[in-house]
Amino acid sequence: MTAPGEPWTLDEVEALREGWDFEAKRAAGKDGGGKLPEDFWPTYSAMANTRGGHVVLGLKEEADGVLAVQGIKDAERLERELWDQLQNRQKVSVNLLAEGDVAQQEIEGKRIIVVRVPRATRKQRPVYLRGEWTEVYVRVGEGDRRLDVERIRRMMADAEYDTRDERVLVKYGLGDLNAESIAAYRNLLRSYSPGHPWLAENDQRLLEKLGGWRRDRESGEEGLTSAGLLFFGEETSIREVFPYYFLDYQDRPDLEDPSRWSDRITPDGTWSGNLFDFFRRVIPRIKSDLKVPFELDADLVRKDDTHISEALREAVVNSIIHADYEGRTSLQIVKSREGFMLRNPGMLRLSVEEIRQGGRSDCRNRTLQRMLALLGFGEQAGSGFSRILRAWREQHWVEPLIADDMSGDFSVLRLSQASLTQTLSPPQTPPQTPPQTPPQSSELPAIVREVVSGPWARRERVEAAIVEVCRGQFLPAREIAETLKRSHRTIIDHYLSRMVADGRLELFDPTNPDSIDQAYRTVEHAQ
Repeated sequence: MTAPGEPWTLDEVEALREGWDFEAKRAAGKDGGGKLPEDFWPTYSAMANTRGGHVVLGLKEEADGVLAVQGIKDAERLERELWDQLQNRQKVSVNLLAEGDVAQQEIEGKRIIVVRVPRATRKQRPVYLRGEWTEVYVRVGEGDRRLDVERIRRMMADAEYDTRDERVLVKYGLGDLNAESIAAYRNLLRSYSPGHPWLAENDQRLLEKLGGWRRDRESGEEGLTSAGLLFFGEETSIREVFPYYFLDYQDRPDLEDPSRWSDRITPDGTWSGNLFDFFRRVIPRIKSDLKVPFELDADLVRKDDTHISEALREAVVNSIIHADYEGRTSLQIVKSREGFMLRNPGMLRLSVEEIRQGGRSDCRNRTLQRMLALLGFGEQAGSGFSRILRAWREQHWVEPLIADDMSGDFSVLRLSQASLTQTLSPPQTPPQTPPQTPPQSSELPAIVREVVSGPWARRERVEAAIVEVCRGQFLPAREIAETLKRSHRTIIDHYLSRMVADGRLELFDPTNPDSIDQAYRTVEHAQ
């Protein structure tokens, strides 16, 4: 049990509400002394299977959204009940909570319990209830939604199998592949690695080496793998195994208007429709007309392969190797004047925070990853998103956004080419220092390290940390939030606007305070 610390205010509860997925529950019980409500468990399952969140027991959310403090008379009894039920596998499939995830707090003289539900790991999902593997919930918007059996099975497959593309397709063979695709792969491999020993193998042996053909040692069955068919196959054969398989590249004048496009690539019968040929067609198109000056090497020779080109290649590779081809959503890549959008079927295996931090890889299709890596594409696992971030920051473009869409069962990466330095610089003011990258953790002041070390901190401590982070440099809100390990929405709604109003922070673009590309700097005289 965690004893209450200093009394909270409703402002601090509101910060939790905006910072994470949030749910308030009265938990009063029949006698008013406190009882864990049954609807706590669908919320626990939903948050664990989605992005995590906070459940606050002892609060009531009114119809207009205002929070009212009900309090819990016997908070110790309710907390014991929570821990007891977490150990009951007929109640919930796994206990994700550690001692620090449950805390009693005092607010307006009444006791509440704050429960932080972490996101379950891939191996722990799906988190289900009452011993029934079909009773699984996810968070959609601000509510709990029961998941359909098809998506539960795919979640379970992700938990069981590190890679999803090794399945042997017994009734499929070389006749289901496109010979020109295999020949093109050989040519690229020869160009990238001229003396590679696999070049001397016949097609089936080459496929075996690549992982596109496999013999199952337990059953003795052999044939094409899912990866071999997806990467080299004919589209008609691919769709027999993956009925919802569809690839879509569009060049649109307007990113948000799907009805207008100037160039499009889909499996239309004029080409194989496999992943390898899609990759070969998309890469030249997505890199053309980039709004980036070329670079010169040491001999002053033009280098066309800039960090932006590399980042876009990584983005396309990541889409292909992380997609869930059993999902119902198409793999879609859109290019426009504003930037790029890449949509994958299936949810992210790692959290957004883990992806942004870099260094970890949990690829859904590791055979596809290996096939592309042999050609020099995406060969450094866990570094893809870090390379994208580096390229976008070098250009001072708006920060890349990556997110899950639980209702649509897909993940999306948005790469805006809107310039922070151009969009933020007001024409009536003199040039200012462009937004900077936040300091590394080893360089952070003590107050910042204190705030980063845990999910709860008092308002004045967070504000002091923001002052330190923004001292001497303009930073976008997302960078401030990332540095402090807080939600982007929380930082904007509960801290930045208030600190600008009281003169502790100044805006990079005071003429457009609500710009999504705004940046903030500490006003030194206010200290």
